[in-house]
Amino acid sequence: MQNATYEVRPSGVALVTLDMEGSPVNVMNDAFTAMLDEVIARLEADRDSVTGAIITSAKSTFVAGGDIAKILELREQGAEAGFNFVQGLKAQLRRIERLGKPVVAALNGSALGGGLELALAMHHRIAVDDPKSQFGFPEVGLGILPAGGGVVRSVRMLGLMKALPLLTEGRRLNPGQALKEGLVDEVVADRDSMIANAEVWIAANPEFVQPWDHKGFTIPGGDMFSATNAGAMAMFPAMIFKKTKGLLPAAERILRVAAESSQTGFDSACDIESRAFADLLMSPASENLIRTMFLQMNEIGAGASRPGSAAKRKMTSLGILGAGMMGRGIAYSAALAGLKVILKDVTAEAAEKGKAYTRKLLDKDIERGKRTSGDADAILERIIATDQMDQLADCDIVIEAVFEDVSLKHSIVREVEVVLPETSLVATNTSTLPISMLSEASKRPENFIGLHFFSPVDRMHIVEIICGEATSPDTLAKAFDFVQQIRKTPIIVNDSRGFFTSRVFSVYTDEGDRLLKDGVNPVLIENLARQSGMPVGPLAVQDEVMMDMLLRSFKTNQDLDAQLGDNYADVYAVCGELCDYMSSRGRPGRSAGAGFYEYPQDGGAKYLWAGLKKAFGGDVELPLDDVRDRLMFRMVIEAARCLDEGVISHVRDGNVGSILAFGFPVHTGGVYQFVQSYGLDAFLARAASLAETYGPRFLPPADFGATLQRASAAPAKAPEAPGTRTYLMAGTIQADLDDGVLRLTISDPDRMNAMTPALADDLCARLRSLDEGVRVVVLSGAGKAFCAGANLADVLADPTARSNGGRMLEEHYNPLILAIRDLPVPLITAVRGAAVGVGASLACAGDLIIASDTAFFLQAFRKIGLAPDGGAPFFLTQAIGRVRALEMMLLAEKLPASRALEWGLITRVVADDALEDVVTALARDLAQGATFAMGKVRQLAWAATHSSLEQALELEVQTQAATAASADFEEGLAAFMAKRPPQFTGR
Repeated sequence: MQNATYEVRPSGVALVTLDMEGSPVNVMNDAFTAMLDEVIARLEADRDSVTGAIITSAKSTFVAGGDIAKILELREQGAEAGFNFVQGLKAQLRRIERLGKPVVAALNGSALGGGLELALAMHHRIAVDDPKSQFGFPEVGLGILPAGGGVVRSVRMLGLMKALPLLTEGRRLNPGQALKEGLVDEVVADRDSMIANAEVWIAANPEFVQPWDHKGFTIPGGDMFSATNAGAMAMFPAMIFKKTKGLLPAAERILRVAAESSQTGFDSACDIESRAFADLLMSPASENLIRTMFLQMNEIGAGASRPGSAAKRKMTSLGILGAGMMGRGIAYSAALAGLKVILKDVTAEAAEKGKAYTRKLLDKDIERGKRTSGDADAILERIIATDQMDQLADCDIVIEAVFEDVSLKHSIVREVEVVLPETSLVATNTSTLPISMLSEASKRPENFIGLHFFSPVDRMHIVEIICGEATSPDTLAKAFDFVQQIRKTPIIVNDSRGFFTSRVFSVYTDEGDRLLKDGVNPVLIENLARQSGMPVGPLAVQDEVMMDMLLRSFKTNQDLDAQLGDNYADVYAVCGELCDYMSSRGRPGRSAGAGFYEYPQDGGAKYLWAGLKKAFGGDVELPLDDVRDRLMFRMVIEAARCLDEGVISHVRDGNVGSILAFGFPVHTGGVYQFVQSYGLDAFLARAASLAETYGPRFLPPADFGATLQRASAAPAKAPEAPGTRTYLMAGTIQADLDDGVLRLTISDPDRMNAMTPALADDLCARLRSLDEGVRVVVLSGAGKAFCAGANLADVLADPTARSNGGRMLEEHYNPLILAIRDLPVPLITAVRGAAVGVGASLACAGDLIIASDTAFFLQAFRKIGLAPDGGAPFFLTQAIGRVRALEMMLLAEKLPASRALEWGLITRVVADDALEDVVTALARDLAQGATFAMGKVRQLAWAATHSSLEQALELEVQTQAATAASADFEEGLAAFMAKRPPQFTGR
């Protein structure tokens, strides 16, 4: 048997040992699935002669998961190939599960992704207690989902509430944690104990059947609508959206699969999972994440950018000059990695204060149970605080982390080189000053290099390595090894003003300031930046960094420009201008309690300073795409210049660096993958359009396409629809007009058509601006839901909205409801699946409400401490009376379509597969009628809800006068007299 061994032990148990030839780990590719098929066939053939089976690994890990090369191959072949592949894998795992004999997963090491799915298909899991072992589903980080039954089995094994965090967050558990969560059943000391315990369990469970294969099985905690889960499941979409902003579809799709699969049988649930995988496989986000965060990240980790072929060097001692914010963070990270650290400052007291920072972080780890006090003491002992330069005499590498002052740094370099061996490296931690300029003070400039750490150092996992003109390849290799030794990701750039990360990020803040100066509403600037995928808006980030510090940096760069004959400061001149303006008014940023934002002293949520409107306006309306693209394209084009100038040599450093250093939207794959995903031709065309409207700063360098191709190891294939931006705000309305019927479909099925303010605005605008040819409107939802209610992520992500709970209603929802009221033509709502919260309000606002037999209506606001909105109290009370309306709103129970019909809430219930045909036929029938009169009739009905009899009768007089003067009435009379069908025009 190739790639595995098979032996029957004296106990009668078959021991299968997975061992993929020519690979350090077992990965799930075509060879693996072929081997697995052979193993299963052998077990099936031996079913009557063995008592059970143990499956383990000859590698240091169990199974590492799917082969990324295979995933990319499936993507090239298309969604159907992806679906068929995982269906085949599921069939194999199902054969193991239903073998008829107990099968144990003997987990000698990590089981991730497909490896864990293989283990879950077995009947019992035993893990060796190795702290290096990890168990989990990391697929969400690659934009896909576990498709070998991982979602389906984990939900059935753990229940929704325990399974969803593991699946949607990609958490990795050590053996003890996996045991606590229920992913493994036993943890043992070593391999021998693992095999022995497996044989004992098999002997004790000779006819074990998976729980979900027993008749009457119920998921722990129930399905998504159970009393245990309903409240939390209602909140999950908002929590996920808060993290992903709707730009990373995998987590939301995992939630959807978990929820839907909890309501159906095992095999149907697996089909749902496979279809979701096929969809995600073809998404731009998955390709971008795989190429950058897996392939390019692994290339960096394997040393693709490291020069030379010399063996990796390991540092033993590090010197740090300056125990301030950066120096103390570097000291902590190095001590944690096992290095001896000499932390020097001008006074022993300052040095000890820097060391105390490590103590503070370690104490937090102890409180959280992440390490023992003994481990913490050992780490702290590695840091020696001093004010004596000669203490650094034996250091392999010294990093100066003093203020951004050339003369100060020069003096520090000269002083430390006196005590250092000639082979030691000297590095500078700077984000502003050219490395070649700083190296002028060194006697050994070939040993001098830049190491740009990011704050806070303990949480930022990237270091920008900057080569000066004289930096030797050997120094670069040593620096690369050091960065990896302290467990951070190194990217390599060449010396330049601002290097790469600071240079690209500075234009983000500058463009935000330009938009503000142009009169664009600052709320719009900040919100669109975050909706594009940036972690912080350009105004907020300046508050965080402090504008007086940014101003000092700007002035330093102006001085350097004069000294070097450059114009680098001009790149972010508007940022410098606004930082000066704000600082001069006592509003330099968050630490001062005032900046672009106000920071209430009582600790309340920050909000934008009202004075911005007086200073800059805020009434200029630019196309939303222009605002978004100005922010995003400005960064990408500056990165293009870095590539053109040789600051970046390979796209992997720029892609990974832009994501890890300043949070460029991860779903795009980084600044250069952004172009590949957008489509080069479409990108260049859009850049030219922006340049024509807003200035030459949006023009990329000449021959950028050729430069990009040379700097790419494997250029990404352009998407099928070049120019489609994957960072656009989620939630759209699809509009189709046919024979007078306007079909408006809320088209965001991955979030069950959840309502957002932008979606409400879009729908409202469409209803307010109907074409003359529209005679009936049909409102429906794509997929299996009508509308699952408001997307609470908008409230969670916008503190100002939460502090003024009525604003979103006044500005977005109420105008939509009033637009429905004012429609001049009939409205049919076609309701399938969930109509929840404001979704139920929309459904009940229809003149004719046609529901499928899968539909249900729910007002669950009270479960999250809110009151119903979107007109729900009005619609429900008018339709079904006060008692039943209160029953719906206070009990927060699902109202199935059949009961809604009994109560008089809806017009008709039809079979789910007939809904489209019934609604289409009804709409076409109405559209051929006297829709002018129908529009007046609906307005009478709306008015009757709040009118006296006298007022209603007067309105009837006015309405009858209007309809009697209409062309439809004239045609109706003529047709009646001629005994022919009328030809109404709706006028």
